[in-house]
Amino acid sequence: MFQIFEALANPPWCDLIERLHVGLAPLGELAEWCKADVQTVCKHIEVLEQAGLVSRTGDAHRSLVRLNAEVFDLITTRIVDGFRPEHWGIAPDRAQLMGIIVKNPGRAHRIVHR
Repeated sequence: MFQIFEALANPPWCDLIERLHVGLAPLGELAEWCKADVQTVCKHIEVLEQAGLVSRTGDAHRSLVRLNAEVFDLITTRIVDGFRPEHWGIAPDRAQLMGIIVKNPGRAHRIVHR
């Protein structure tokens, strides 16, 4: 999971992900889009592949790169599940209080200091 977030924190890699969100593309087109040489883009793609964010199809001369959208679904699920109170072992009454605090911070002060 760390590799995914590391890749998403790197602007050139995010640029490639943004482009691939539109659809698959050959390395040469990605290089033009990024205004970089093919070797540099190829290295970026290798890192994104290792993180599981993209995959390549085709042969060495006509390699197409595609975004692995299902990985983003997994990330979203893991993040959302990570914020569920039961995931952290928080009692339901405290979870309800936390929900009130998040939704209405002004009211939280009155609730906490009764």
